Amino acid sequence: MSFYTKPVTALEFCDLQSLLDEHAVENVRLEFKQEVMSDIPALKELSAFANTYGGYLIVGATEEAGVLNGLPGVPQRSNYNQTIVQLCTDRVSPPILVEVSQPIGVPGTSKVLYVLHVPESPITPHFINGRNGCFIRVDEHSRPITPKLAEEREIVHLLGRRRAVDERKQRLQERTSKRYSQFRSTQISVENSNTGSVFGGASFTIGFWPRYPAQPVLSQSDLKGSVKMCQLRVHGDFYPGEVGALITQYESVITFEPQYIPSYFEANIYGGLFYGTDVELSQRGHNHPSGIHVNHFLAKLLLYIKHAATWYEKTGLRVPLDIVFSVEGIRGAEWLHFPNGFPDTFPASPLDDEFTIPLSTNTSQLIADPDRIMKDLLLQVFFAANRAEWATEEETGKAVHLAYQYNKWNPGTSVKK
Repeated sequence: MSFYTKPVTALEFCDLQSLLDEHAVENVRLEFKQEVMSDIPALKELSAFANTYGGYLIVGATEEAGVLNGLPGVPQRSNYNQTIVQLCTDRVSPPILVEVSQPIGVPGTSKVLYVLHVPESPITPHFINGRNGCFIRVDEHSRPITPKLAEEREIVHLLGRRRAVDERKQRLQERTSKRYSQFRSTQISVENSNTGSVFGGASFTIGFWPRYPAQPVLSQSDLKGSVKMCQLRVHGDFYPGEVGALITQYESVITFEPQYIPSYFEANIYGGLFYGTDVELSQRGHNHPSGIHVNHFLAKLLLYIKHAATWYEKTGLRVPLDIVFSVEGIRGAEWLHFPNGFPDTFPASPLDDEFTIPLSTNTSQLIADPDRIMKDLLLQVFFAANRAEWATEEETGKAVHLAYQYNKWNPGTSVKK
């Protein structure tokens, strides 16, 4: 099997020896380095590969005039794999994908070789953070092949690659919104026989969208399995419920909450998650007021954020993330609050019937502190919904605590199945 077709993690010394025997020459997709490079030089090489045609960097190899002439190796580095991956995630925007081989021992010595592989990226241009530039690989005849700062026309070309990914993201969002609208149009709110309450009218959705959906991150079968793997306990049941009744549509799996509150969940193969539910409560045959049920709204929002955090944790997806929260049908709908167990109403939104709030984060932050994500959203949601007095750090903290109570959860305690 060729060096270029063998998985990086399966490479052995004999594969590199074959390159030496063939007098391999540095080119746009191949680079030799005798020593382990410091951060910025390494990022220049790796980001230039991503911005051009992809390529391989062999660490511990010597060359003369670009021709491979030795494989002396380097001292083994502790956690070198994780160090390089983290470097390419934290200090390049957007992050670049990199594979690092296991230490490949050099026979007869204590030294090792490393092979780093970066595929051609569809989300170019990649910039090194800290105003360190955007680099590409160039081959200018007799000059050595090195990373070079990209010129304006080259950056324009690279942006063309990313445009296709941005368009895919937009299509995914539009398709999901269309499906949710279709779902809501076919729902008939069912009255709760115990309370006489009916949900309908105002609703909210929250989407968790990988910023750069360049390629699928899950197979269709793995996507379906991930839903069952990531159920949460809530009110003595599991969310999402009825996993066996999942609907499969193009690139997605979908489940409906089979209760009297129309609720929707969708996950797609690119790592996008979408949730939607009604939040306006009507009381038929009762003298109780109708409106947006604050406790239900907060509990569902926390449930969806917690479920998304669990899903990304268990699937291992670590990417920049755009959260999009939207609410509609709120004009004229009063907010129902239950400070002492009895309903109290607050003024409705007099003008806006809908609004959308974006929040940029990443899956690691979502997993580490979902409560903080909810607070950041509520600071904007309450203000936009004519509830400015609730749009404070103290009040959003109380709101998150109320959501835990309503879901019958204890903060800090696992709610995973």
